Amino acid sequence: MRATIVTRRGAKALFTIGYRNEALPFGTVVTLADDQASGIVGDGGSLYLAGLPAEGTLSAVWGQGSDKKCVIKYRLNPQDYSARTGLYSQEAQCQ
Repeated sequence: MRATIVTRRGAKALFTIGYRNEALPFGTVVTLADDQASGIVGDGGSLYLAGLPAEGTLSAVWGQGSDKKCVIKYRLNPQDYSARTGLYSQEAQCQ
């Protein structure tokens, strides 16, 4: 039996995301603009994503209504990369 497996290349990042001077709510669903990567926000606004391009836009949704969603524009900076963990680690604000 033959199977086709689609793979994706890109960076791994651990973001700490803020929104209106607080952490983004636990359970918020965050998706890369082209739907190629997604994740769920954990405690303290933490979010792990893999397969990311060097820069892009993330959409965050945690309920219904315009006050329950926001957009995160990010750029992965070389100084935020750890060769030990293989992760970019940075803070971002949801607008």
